[in-house]
Amino acid sequence: MVGLGTIVDVVAIIGGGLVGMIFQQFISPQLRRIVMQTLGLAVIFVGMAGTLSHMLRIAANGQLTTINSMMLIISLTIGGILGWLLHLENAVTYLAQWFKRIFKRQNDTRFITGFISATIPTSVGAMLIIGALQDGLQHDPQLLFTKAILDGVTVAIFAAAYGMGALLAAVPVGVLQGGITFLAVFVRPWLTTAMLDGVSLVGSVLIFTVGLNVLFELKLPVLNMLPALIVAMVYTLFG
Repeated sequence: MVGLGTIVDVVAIIGGGLVGMIFQQFISPQLRRIVMQTLGLAVIFVGMAGTLSHMLRIAANGQLTTINSMMLIISLTIGGILGWLLHLENAVTYLAQWFKRIFKRQNDTRFITGFISATIPTSVGAMLIIGALQDGLQHDPQLLFTKAILDGVTVAIFAAAYGMGALLAAVPVGVLQGGITFLAVFVRPWLTTAMLDGVSLVGSVLIFTVGLNVLFELKLPVLNMLPALIVAMVYTLFG
């Protein structure tokens, strides 16, 4: 069933968020911080492993060589500029404010923070892109099932800290992930292995960046870097 991975992921996000809200009184700020730092560290190494696996190769003479360095630099640079021009970070803020009005939580100062904090780690990364492509191209949702577990835990923590806003991360995940899955069904004849490798490399770097934000509480504009995934596909097509 095409799209099953996204359905499971959305259910996991909502379920994890509800668990976090119900048991938030039992989750101390110290515990939340430790868990988030642990998740951030894990995400960093997941991103690092994905990046290195697509950049390092062993040559015939046994030497370790690097590939795709120029593609990565160009994709991130042009993609970051495009994301800044499109104001993608602001778009997520506006979407959160719209949800805030819909749910009549104008006085809930944690709402936007919870929505954005939960949306970034669940909606950005190679797992979403590659998992959705695998689901659409190969009818294999296993990677998205793994992502669902991570997303459920992540949103539970954010929901315990920020409330209902974190649950609504299920909306962009469902739209973006589901959209990519069904789009992959139609573009399958035009996708090449090189294009998928390029997307996976750039996505792994974005995962690494998300981990830095979570672990060190930084504000690196990951959402503005999302167009780099498209630039990577174009680069591998014409590069």
